[in-house]
Amino acid sequence: STMFARRARDPEVIRDILKQTGSRLDPEGVALYSRLAGNSDHVTATLGMMANWDLQTLERDMPRLRTPLALVAGLRDEMVRPSVARNVADRVSSAYVVPVASLGHLAHEEAPGRIAELILSLAAGERPARAPMRPTRVPAASLATSIAGERS
Repeated sequence: STMFARRARDPEVIRDILKQTGSRLDPEGVALYSRLAGNSDHVTATLGMMANWDLQTLERDMPRLRTPLALVAGLRDEMVRPSVARNVADRVSSAYVVPVASLGHLAHEEAPGRIAELILSLAAGERPARAPMRPTRVPAASLATSIAGERS
């Protein structure tokens, strides 16, 4: 994590990472991400959090979820592609995908007002004006495989 943080201090490295997200940040946003990625404590905590995710249990238990689940998917997201949200929606009967055009993985950073409005409307029980994007029925790939496969 220290080595990554050191490399992330290079503006070119940050630009490459952000490009992979499909998000377009203003210079201030790029500078903030550069500060975060250049902080070895932050990188260590982030990697530790992800290392403790229990995706197998999540995958096993997902189909039992009955609470409405809105999966907001930035259509430019290259880190966790919208197809992953579609795979989850295909496995969880209470889930639906809310596609967000022209935004990437960091949609909340690109368009905070737009995303805040969307979250508030979803929390109020409103559905987007556009019909939810539902996948055609295909054999469901495992969540862990989908996430790993989409990144490669």
